[in-house]
Amino acid sequence: MDWWQRFGPASGNEPKLDDPFGRYVITTFVKGTNMGPYEAARHIPGISGHELSYTANRHFSIVLLNEAIADLVNAHARLDISQA
Repeated sequence: MDWWQRFGPASGNEPKLDDPFGRYVITTFVKGTNMGPYEAARHIPGISGHELSYTANRHFSIVLLNEAIADLVNAHARLDISQA
């Protein structure tokens, strides 16, 4: 499941982040819990508020978030357990 591959720079180039998967997971969590980047950075060791803010502003958009949500919902619908 590569839902996180929906995110990236607006230019369409490959992300130049050290760990794009990790950064996108953390940023998705922060956005989903409605925490601010600096508040989240106080609770998540090893990442700064600036890094989270940069990722959210430059690599995420509402359209991309909705596409990632659709990927996850469709993947869940294909599971045997969701058919019961």
